[in-house]
Amino acid sequence: MSWVDRRTPAVERILDAAGGLFAARGVDAVAMGEIAAAAGCSRATLYRYFPDRPALQLAFVQREAVRVGALVAADAPATVTDAVLAALRHVR
Repeated sequence: MSWVDRRTPAVERILDAAGGLFAARGVDAVAMGEIAAAAGCSRATLYRYFPDRPALQLAFVQREAVRVGALVAADAPATVTDAVLAALRHVR
């Protein structure tokens, strides 16, 4: 089962917390326990949804790719260049 199948408020809180910590300190500098604490859940809850660090990182990247893709599509870019520029705007 992929993370998409298990999107719950807890998963969203965990991914939001992970994103904030990743942005502030870098992906490699953040421990799973720190993410759990920032999300307001136990490590057991975190590991119920994400069996390891790579799974959590992949879920975060997938969620953000979907988010950015939707924002770019909403901009209705006329050219590939416009689409790339829109993606860069939304990633920042």
